Amino acid sequence: MTDRFDVLSAGSSEGGLAGAGSGVDVNAAKMIGIDIIIDCDAWLGAGFDLEALAASCARAVARQTPAPRGAQSGDVAILFTDDDKIRDLNHRFRQRDKATNVLSFPAGSDQADTGILGDIALGFETCASEAAAGPGMKAHTAHLLVHGILHLLGYDHEDDRDADEMEAMETQILAALGFKDPYANGEPLGADAEQLK
Repeated sequence: MTDRFDVLSAGSSEGGLAGAGSGVDVNAAKMIGIDIIIDCDAWLGAGFDLEALAASCARAVARQTPAPRGAQSGDVAILFTDDDKIRDLNHRFRQRDKATNVLSFPAGSDQADTGILGDIALGFETCASEAAAGPGMKAHTAHLLVHGILHLLGYDHEDDRDADEMEAMETQILAALGFKDPYANGEPLGADAEQLK
């Protein structure tokens, strides 16, 4: 199953991070095109519309997030897969032979030429296990999508300052979507959520 849709957002300083002293042109339009690929039937039984959730997350990120470290606009492919596939990706690209919840593959310098921000992959079984521990599947999936898109825009959590900034953005974006603070009860993403450079 593959769908493509664009999410267009005019920057706004109302309730968002853009414009809050960031030097970002809040009147600039940002567009994030989304391609959805579902190769694990378990995702279809998750109890919510994956396409609508991905579009909402992309729209919220585009509205509320300056992208000082990377591209403002571009296409994102989101693979909803199983733990076997994400384990293979994790092993091939990170040399870690284990499943994880989310992987982000930024396009890097190719973005300017291709208009592609990058790819995100989510592993169902790991996501479901983490979601059962607290946030629920829809809220946790939204968090992983926001987290992954932020990586594609150039944000990371390599040091404490960057991690604090990224967590604050995630919390604000998720609140705008109606979800609770994902960091209120520990580290819901797990220690293995990573961006591939």
